[in-house]
Amino acid sequence: MTLDVPVNTSPSVAVDWLVLAYEFRQKPDPYGQIPGLIGDEDHWHALDAIFIPNESTALTAGYGNFGTVANTEENGVWWLQLHYHL
Repeated sequence: MTLDVPVNTSPSVAVDWLVLAYEFRQKPDPYGQIPGLIGDEDHWHALDAIFIPNESTALTAGYGNFGTVANTEENGVWWLQLHYHL
């Protein structure tokens, strides 16, 4: 008996002011391949670096690679987020 369980993992490393995080998400294939309609999907990878200068501010920069999604080859994605609260 074989179980097809998707693997999702998010290891991270942190110091007082910096967090480095990596996410891997295995994409399950619930429908199988249907030629011309549904093809393989790739696994997802994301890498984040979070700078935390004080209690109310965080700056996040990241990169994600999502591979093939819904028969479309997706490019890598960069993001930048500033979080501030009072």
